[in-house]
Amino acid sequence: MQTELITSKNPSSLKDFFLHKKAHFESKGKHIDWETKKQIWLASIEKLYNNINNWLAPSVEEQLIEVIYEKAMLSEDYIGSYSVKNMIIQTGFERVLLKPKGMIIMGSAGRVDLIGETGTVWLLLLDKKTQYDWQIAVRTERNKSWPLTEESFTDALKWVMQE
Repeated sequence: MQTELITSKNPSSLKDFFLHKKAHFESKGKHIDWETKKQIWLASIEKLYNNINNWLAPSVEEQLIEVIYEKAMLSEDYIGSYSVKNMIIQTGFERVLLKPKGMIIMGSAGRVDLIGETGTVWLLLLDKKTQYDWQIAVRTERNKSWPLTEESFTDALKWVMQE
């Protein structure tokens, strides 16, 4: 079967294959505005953190938790290095880290990892053509995701934190 896959392709050499790919890319006009994508990604992270802060506000006011930010650097192909913020939710001796992983993530427009003592949950930024939406995803045999809401975020925190 692999021989069929290899011999059934049109370009006859590796160089021909890449020339074909380049021509296809250029003919489609798929020039990506990386700076605009980066600005959308950074604004989406800020919106995510604002939503989480709103959900956590009653617990912060009652001094049950503390929310801390730390600067971090990401480096990605086509974009270079840029600054982001990690968000830390601290309660007692336990910390949960929200850590942006990048915007060049297969199947999404970006990913933030929610990392706790007992595991990691992904927060995926999905491009819905008219808007960007955050989803909570867990890695399973068939990756599953849910819209990010206060309730799903609470469930995710329970999943990554100790009981």
